Amino acid sequence: ADAARRVGVPVYRGHVVTAVKSGFSGVNRINIGRLSADGRSVVAHKGSIECDVLAMSGGWNPTVHLHAQSGGRPVFDEAKACFLPGFSVQAERSTGACAGEFDLSLCLVRAVEAAFEALRQVGIDPVTVDTPGTAQHTEAPLRALWSIPGDRAMPRGKKFVDYQNDTTEADIRLAAREGYRSIEHVKRYTALGFGTDQGKLGNVNGMAILADALGQSPSAIGTTTYRPNYTPVTFGAIAGRAVGEVLFDPIRRTPMHEWHVENGAAFEDVGQWKRPWYYPLRGEDREKAVSRECLATRHSVGILDASTLGKIEITGRDAAELLDRIYTNAWKSLPVGRCRYGLMLGEDGMVMDDGVTSRLSEHRYLMTTTTGGAAHVLNWLERWLQTEWPELKVFLTSVTDRWAVTSIAGPKSRELLESLSEGIDCSPEALPFMSFCEGRVAGIAARVFRISFSGEVAYEINVSADQGLLLWRTVMEAGKSFGITPYGTDAMHVLRAEKGYVIV
Repeated sequence: ADAARRVGVPVYRGHVVTAVKSGFSGVNRINIGRLSADGRSVVAHKGSIECDVLAMSGGWNPTVHLHAQSGGRPVFDEAKACFLPGFSVQAERSTGACAGEFDLSLCLVRAVEAAFEALRQVGIDPVTVDTPGTAQHTEAPLRALWSIPGDRAMPRGKKFVDYQNDTTEADIRLAAREGYRSIEHVKRYTALGFGTDQGKLGNVNGMAILADALGQSPSAIGTTTYRPNYTPVTFGAIAGRAVGEVLFDPIRRTPMHEWHVENGAAFEDVGQWKRPWYYPLRGEDREKAVSRECLATRHSVGILDASTLGKIEITGRDAAELLDRIYTNAWKSLPVGRCRYGLMLGEDGMVMDDGVTSRLSEHRYLMTTTTGGAAHVLNWLERWLQTEWPELKVFLTSVTDRWAVTSIAGPKSRELLESLSEGIDCSPEALPFMSFCEGRVAGIAARVFRISFSGEVAYEINVSADQGLLLWRTVMEAGKSFGITPYGTDAMHVLRAEKGYVIV
């Protein structure tokens, strides 16, 4: 109080707020008055103070949740006007502020004592610890004010206890008159503590008001049940990806999924997709399988199902301008028929997604994204187009499910592609790195991209999704003479890391 006065802040000792006045935009004035000795009436009205914020002290409120959740029963301390941990049922100890020690220096001392005791119980001799020095503060005696008289009598003068559910003092006293005696019943009758704070703001006040209405002490009333979690946790966070086959999150499978299952692939969840993780042979563990897949790709040819990568068609006269703004590099200079790697940043400047975008025609591009980021990137682009750059003439279409992608990589991949291609010149001069062409592969209309994420010569063969499995089986059959080996995402990450490519 003295420090506040020194900087010009008026302090009114023994006074309380008796009314809050508000307008359309919020609080604008409060009334204050001197409180009587018994706290049940205002003996002198001081007047009003203009303000736009009203802050209230809820007194001490130790976090006894862990103690209570482990089976302990909190007890009420009249001097400190709060509930403190009682007898510990399990191997749990409360110390510091949650045990009612509100002085910082004492908190540090008690924390060291509790740590030493825990060490001794497990047979460890603690070493001497010097606690840091802290400033000493004097504290005035505590006066509990569970309710204060207002300018108007209840129920017209509302006194809110739970600010999330609008539970008032009058509601709690009505519950007592209706015959409710248990705080658990009163909680459900009034919705006290039902909000997202789970009673952290108003429950202790509500318990004390009920005690006053029943002529009992807060200790006799007790507390409501403390249930985990202390901080709200969504069911999704608890379940993670373990949501079963039909619950909540749809499962997406590529057109080649049937072949992967037939050939013993182990799967991992990437976004909503089931992706082949690795293909173990009899007697192989994960490490051996991945090593075999990597070596085969490096020395001959490997085949990967890349259908899950996000694919977004971007069309319109301002398509290149949008790419210039979204990616960290330039796009207007990209020739038709060529591809370019792009890095996308979020609003925080951190890497959000990456992928290769190809220029299909003058005003038409095909963007690829990470598997898990496809929906987010599409929403991100739509957000900027609709809210920040509505002047741009650009149209976005998700075509992820439109295309099945068979990726072949390795020193023998060009020979394999040549053996299957019709109307496609696979020479390095005709189809250089980061370019694409259209033609037929295994008799199927295809768009072939020469893109590599392994450091080897590689091609991504895009065909209509309904032709994906046929192409895959045909490539596998034609690749037998080259020692073709399917590889999964685990080997893909190893190959990318060995080459030095980033993985987003």
